[in-house]
Amino acid sequence: IYILDVIRARLEYPALKKRIIAEKAKWKADIVLIEDKGSGQSLIQDLRFDHIYAKEIKPEADKVVRMSWCTAPIESGAVLLPQSAPWLDEFRTELLAFPNALHDDQVDALSQLINWARTKSTYTLENIR
Repeated sequence: IYILDVIRARLEYPALKKRIIAEKAKWKADIVLIEDKGSGQSLIQDLRFDHIYAKEIKPEADKVVRMSWCTAPIESGAVLLPQSAPWLDEFRTELLAFPNALHDDQVDALSQLINWARTKSTYTLENIR
């Protein structure tokens, strides 16, 4: 798993949708992963209506348990970060302080990505449309 970019922003729904569409285009992503909670449910439906294939992530267990499932892939070197990036120090700080950090949204997003990647062989674009 290559973490190419991290964006941390608090956006209202219309701006969030536009940002997701722009990032998907920038990275030429096939799938967008979105947590299926709160505004994420509407976002998934809206993106699919616009023919942007969003895969809903249904979180299992709590954030600490989800992240504990990810320690083996991280420790084995399966998660790669760039050597330098504007967001890297803040990202590492949050990871290392988890679960006692003031913020944990980047950690939660990472755990959901890793857990999805472990099972993604069961997903195809056809079965998420």
